[in-house]
Formats: sequence, C-alpha cells, structure tokens
Amino acid sequence: MHIEWSEEKFLKGSVGHASYYCPGRDRIPCPENSLSDGTDIASGIDDCVCIAGYLRTGNVCVQDEAGTGYYNNGMFVSCATNKRTYVERPGSVDLCVCVPGFHTNALGVCVECTHGSYSESANSTECQNCPALSSHVVMGSSNVTDCVCNPGAYMLSVSEDSVTCVACLGGTAKAGPGNGACATCANNTFSDGEGATECIDCHAQSVAPGGSDFLEDCLCLLGFQSNGGVSCVACAWGKFKNITSNNPCNACETGKMQYSLGRTVCNDCFANSNSETSRNFCRCNPGYSSNPPMSSSTCPSCVACDVNTYKVGSNQNPCLLCGTFMQSPPASSVQSQCLCNQGYRFTGSFADCTACGAGTYKDTVSNSLTNCLACPSHSLSPSNSTVFGACACNAGFTPGLLQVGCAACEPGLFKEQPGGAVCDSCAKGKYNPTLNATKCLDCYDNSASLSGSDALADCECDPGHVLFADTCSGCAVGKFDKGETEQCSDCVGGSYTDQPGCTVCAECGSDSASHDMPHVAC
Repeated sequence: MHIEWSEEKFLKGSVGHASYYCPGRDRIPCPENSLSDGTDIASGIDDCVCIAGYLRTGNVCVQDEAGTGYYNNGMFVSCATNKRTYVERPGSVDLCVCVPGFHTNALGVCVECTHGSYSESANSTECQNCPALSSHVVMGSSNVTDCVCNPGAYMLSVSEDSVTCVACLGGTAKAGPGNGACATCANNTFSDGEGATECIDCHAQSVAPGGSDFLEDCLCLLGFQSNGGVSCVACAWGKFKNITSNNPCNACETGKMQYSLGRTVCNDCFANSNSETSRNFCRCNPGYSSNPPMSSSTCPSCVACDVNTYKVGSNQNPCLLCGTFMQSPPASSVQSQCLCNQGYRFTGSFADCTACGAGTYKDTVSNSLTNCLACPSHSLSPSNSTVFGACACNAGFTPGLLQVGCAACEPGLFKEQPGGAVCDSCAKGKYNPTLNATKCLDCYDNSASLSGSDALADCECDPGHVLFADTCSGCAVGKFDKGETEQCSDCVGGSYTDQPGCTVCAECGSDSASHDMPHVAC
C-alpha cells in the first residue's frame, strides 16, 4: 500500500512532530509508513524516511515481501549467501535465515544438505536423512520427494511429505535407483533373498524357474549332483542321475555299469557278466571268459568256458585247463569242478589223477580219494577200468547167479581164460576133480573118459589094456581084453595074439594050432 503525496497537501510542521515535514510555513504529513527524523525541522519530503520493513520507491513507501534481504531506513540489505527472510516487512538482519536445502551450523553459516539428505523448512538446524531404503544425489535438496528408492528397493507409496520404499521381494531385483518396480528374476537366475540389486546366474549345469530367490533353487541338471550347494559336478563313473535336483547321484544297480561322467542312465552288462563293486565296468562271471580273452572292453562279450576248463572270479582272464585225466562241465567256475575221469582217482592234487589199479574200477566222475572200487572176489579188471563189467572172472571162475560175483568151476568143468564165459566141460579123455580148475587133467595113456569127467576113476583103460600101477598097460602077447573086464584073458587053443594090447585073439588056420600057453603063434 502507499499514499499519494503532493506538496499542496500539507500542514504546518514543527520540531517533534515526526510524521510531518514543513516546507516554509506549511506542515505536510510524511508519506504513509514513513516518518521524519524528529531531531530537526523536517523541511522537505526527503526528510520522511520509510519505517523498517518498507522500501522507498520515489516518494512512496512500499511494503516489502519476504525475500533475499531486509530493509533498514528504507534501504534494501541482502541476506548472507543461502539465506533469506520469511516474514513481512523484514527490517532486521536477524530475520535472514537459511533457506530449505541448507541447515545452520554453530557459526550461523548455511551448510548445504549433502547427498541422501534434505531440509524442507527454512532455518533448519540439521538436514534430514532420506527415508529408509532411499537416497538421492542432489546437493541442497529441499524436498523429501527428491529421495528415490535405492537399488534393491521399490516405491510403495509417495506423497508431498513422505516417501516409502521397501526391499525387493525374493525372486526380484532392481539394479539402479528409482521408484520403479523390481523385475522378476529370469529363468536360471536367483535373487539371493530380499533387497537384491541383481539376479545372479545359477552355477553351470543347473536350472531354476523364474522368480527364484535362493541359490538352493538352482537345481542340478540330469547327470549332475550338488557339490555343497555351490556348484554342480558330473556324476562319477558307475553312477547316474535321471532327475533335475540337488540330490546325489545314484550308484548303478548290480548288472549295470557306467564308464562315462555325467550320465543319466546305466548300461546293462552283456549276458554272463556283471558289474564290479564300483559299477565302472562289467566283468565276465566266474566260468566265463571274455571274447577275445583278456579283453580291455568295459562291457565285454563273455562266453562259457569249454568242457574240461574252468575260470575263477569275475574278470576277463582266459579259462584254464583241468589237470590230466580230469573233466569239468561247461562254465565251470572253480577248480574243484575239475573231477577225475572214470577209471581214475583223485590224489589230492588238481594237477592230475592216477589210474585205478588192476582189480579195481571207478564208474563215476568224482574226486573221492578212495573211490576206486575193488572187483568182486575171484575177478580182475585192467587198470583204469571204468565199469563194473570190466571186472572179469578169473580163470577157473564163472559169473555167478544173476551175474553177481564169480563162482568156481565145478569138478568136471574148467575155464582156461579170465572173462565172463561159462565153465567148459572137460573133454573126453580128460577129467577135473577140483573146483575152479583152469584146465582138465589127461587120463592115463591108453584110456578114455566121458566129457565132464570129474575123477581119475572116470578114465577107463582102452580095450586091450588094463590098469596096473596107475598105468593102462596093453595085454601081453597071448592075451586079450575086450574092455569088459579089468584084466587080460589068455587066448584059447587055436587062437593067439602076437602083439600086446589086442582086444581079440586071432584064429589059427585050418590044419594048425596055437602053441602052448601063452598062445602067441599058431
């Protein structure tokens, strides 16, 4: 506001009336909001001075609004740097205070608010820190809204006098400052909890769904297992894993193997082989050898050991021969399956077997130390005989009833050769008075016997002969024997014998007669 002034409007002034001035004999009021000095006669309008807080503009005192200074005696005085006044009609330096964005230190100097702080009111004694999880890079900030959410936080709400930031939720992240939303972590990344500024890549050979918030969400791929939760390592030989997880790899089952790293399945061993303890490779079963022998293949083809060979243990070794005179079935897995052949006995050594001796036999394939069986009494077999039938009855013996044992040939019978033949009857002219004879005895000379004769008495002297002193002697000349008696008879007269051993006497011719006894001629 101001008062228009003219020299025509005046009153007579005098000393002591500070609101007037007196040009000559008139007294004229000073302009509104101004006073004359009062210490001397105010003779002109220039002696009217604007009261504190008003600025003289021409002959008018104008009320000064709050600003960058104050007014003294109608003159503008600037406040110190970063200060201003905030009251109407500022008329004193004491009304100059620090502007928002600054605070007053102990010396009364305005100090600019630094990064992450602000001062919204004048004459602050300190700057306020930005709300939790927010900051800014503005120097001299005078408004809380300069505060923006830090990396890893997002704006929940904002008003003229408040900013609320909260940490990014697990599975999300925000890399830079700002009030925007947090971004969901992509597949195969994770946020490592709340307030993340970036999503971290899962370690190699692992995967995770989008929005994962912990390292544990990164699951090892098929064929890999967790290494303390910080990495994934390939399944070792002999192991596999067929699911996506952080579980350990599984050992291959019996009969399966795996000789590569990072596998999802195990391979089947071939027929007649099995996997060893570590399941790294397959080995031929006992009784089977690799084809070719000593194969270095991790999964060999295995064939059964031939008859009379064996192989101990699970390996690729060749099959070994059984000892001499031994045999084994196909696919024998221990040396004890090598058994002595028929006709041979075990000595305790698998190097060889010893033939059963004569008079024994062995009809089994076995390793008993005493399994050569004796032939029945009065029979014999050749060495290494394999059947009971090899036991042939000795000479003089024949197979018994039902072919069991050997029976002695009865008197009158004989058997010259060993074997299964029956006893033969003694031929005519022979006899056998004993058991188990191998031959018959000859009758006396000039005697005969029937077939099967069993006594010397069965030997009868031939006609013309008689027994004397265990000899069949021919009848002397002049005598004869027809075989009807056991003594020689004299020839009657008219007959004769001129040779010993005659069975009849010869008749003399007509007109002749035999000599006197003995009648040896006519």
